[in-house]
Amino acid sequence: MAVGDKVYAMSKSPSWIADPDFPPWFELLDLSQSKVVAATTGRGYHLEGCSWIKLPHPPCIPWKLCPVDYTLLPVVIVMSYMVIDAYILVSFNQPWGTYAFDTNSIKWHKVDDKKLPSTGCAAPHGSVFLGLSKDNRPINAYRINVTTSDKNHDPCLSIVVLPVKYMEHEVDAGSCFFSLEDGLFCSLNFSLDSNSVILSKNLDFFQPRRILENLSNREHFTIGGSRGNIVGCEPEVTVCNQWEHAFKISCSSHEFSPFAFAILSI
Repeated sequence: MAVGDKVYAMSKSPSWIADPDFPPWFELLDLSQSKVVAATTGRGYHLEGCSWIKLPHPPCIPWKLCPVDYTLLPVVIVMSYMVIDAYILVSFNQPWGTYAFDTNSIKWHKVDDKKLPSTGCAAPHGSVFLGLSKDNRPINAYRINVTTSDKNHDPCLSIVVLPVKYMEHEVDAGSCFFSLEDGLFCSLNFSLDSNSVILSKNLDFFQPRRILENLSNREHFTIGGSRGNIVGCEPEVTVCNQWEHAFKISCSSHEFSPFAFAILSI
């Protein structure tokens, strides 16, 4: 997660016993004083003037475990996150609510007893954030505010969920959802070509020779639309335009391994 010229990295699934998710679970890379330097061999470049700095992890994650706890370690997974102004919002798979990290004061605050309503990363688009719904995975828009009365009180989180629709229908996220610049976002759907599936040499699973990829682009959207101007109707985000592209990813001499297919799905 980037905030200004600083990059924040958090373990998606903290571990108490082994790398790569062994502590520190939350770190900062300050690029404000960094510079790109050419390698002495004349090949390649690297950054100087920056290094990773340990930051306090969210206080909801248990830190000191008893010996008995190591027989059944907690399972902690980051389920959703977003950056709004100077705050990084994070929710986990546990019933801990939502925590906000203030990048100015370097402190964590609990801002809501409920989890964030989206899954994964919600990306800003003007005055709203776009993200995947936790329920049936359509794309929703969220109006989000983090406010505080004074420095002696924790910030408060307020979220308004706005459905995203195109021609009166909810927009499905597909297998993958990407937020782009200039009010654009797209989704990817992968399907196997039924005419090009072969049995692997191990005779234990099928491997595709060709994958059909469907790319849907949604053009700049508006908030409100016709329904938003009618008294008594809830506001919604309206997609102005949509177009689709279909691609074929094929290989004549080698099969797609299940591992390669997983990479493409990501």
